[in-house]
Amino acid sequence: MLVKISEPTKKGYAIATLGDSIDLERPTSKSRRGRVAKGVAHTITTNPQQGILDIDYRIRKLMPIEYWRLMGFSDDDFLKVKGIGISNSQLYKQAGNSIVVNVLMEIHKNLFSMFEAK
Repeated sequence: MLVKISEPTKKGYAIATLGDSIDLERPTSKSRRGRVAKGVAHTITTNPQQGILDIDYRIRKLMPIEYWRLMGFSDDDFLKVKGIGISNSQLYKQAGNSIVVNVLMEIHKNLFSMFEAK
């Protein structure tokens, strides 16, 4: 089953399938395109406005732990922070203010290998 997501293109919509990421920010915008991401997540921001097309064909917002996973943190890291009483709002913001751990590690590896080669 396919779900049409409204966006300001010639067609007027984008097609979302199961598991696709859907940008929920400013739904009435007349200029915002690229609302559906196929098999990837949209950019994580401090404003949790990202959804996913779920198995029962409804759009649901991602949970804070899912944001943290997308940023490369382990569930243990998330549970440690959540365990000290931080609100979901702050957990979303912390994920949005982060950098993807795996990407940063690869950048460092490449930088170090450049210096070792010289």
